[in-house]
Amino acid sequence: MFAQSQWVIVTLGELCLIKMGYLPALIYTEESAILFLIPL
Repeated sequence: MFAQSQWVIVTLGELCLIKMGYLPALIYTEESAILFLIPL
């Protein structure tokens, strides 16, 4: 359940970042996903 809500937050964050002109690169760990911003 928690993982699914985490996915939703990450996905919405990616969409917002893409609109702002950033390319999101996700690195997944055992417990959570870390978001790194890469300027285009």
